[in-house]
Amino acid sequence: MIKQMAHLLSEKGLSELLIEAKDLKIWVERKGPMFPPQPEQIEEAKKTETTALKKEEKHLKSPGVGTFRDSASWKNRPFVKAGDVVEKSKVVCIIEAMKLSNGVEATMNCKIIKCLVENGKPVEYGQPLFLIEELRDEQGDNDGKISANIGSDQT
Repeated sequence: MIKQMAHLLSEKGLSELLIEAKDLKIWVERKGPMFPPQPEQIEEAKKTETTALKKEEKHLKSPGVGTFRDSASWKNRPFVKAGDVVEKSKVVCIIEAMKLSNGVEATMNCKIIKCLVENGKPVEYGQPLFLIEELRDEQGDNDGKISANIGSDQT
């Protein structure tokens, strides 16, 4: 019966349908577009999806739940900022949970494009913290030292 109601909603272009019987009342509401997408809309969506796949963004993600800290204390400068080049295993921020501070390390040699979280804000497991660009050496590896302006020092 529900399938028939859903078909009726779609067929007639309705947004909601209420059916009442003796001791039964069924109300179905349809969310989303009322009309199927047009062919040009489908083509545009495919182009957008293809472009997004080509420009696959890389992120450094939170290893756990806690509070994002961009520096060791409020007196210190942030570990990294946009434009910094960091080596694999360099601490880029801290996730604080239950008064324990856990350093988050870069998982690869990379350039920080943008910090995606505001200092002091809560973060979830797997939440992107930084938008990054992966850096490789002349051999195409990402496991050696990189020669560039590495990070920002803590003074």
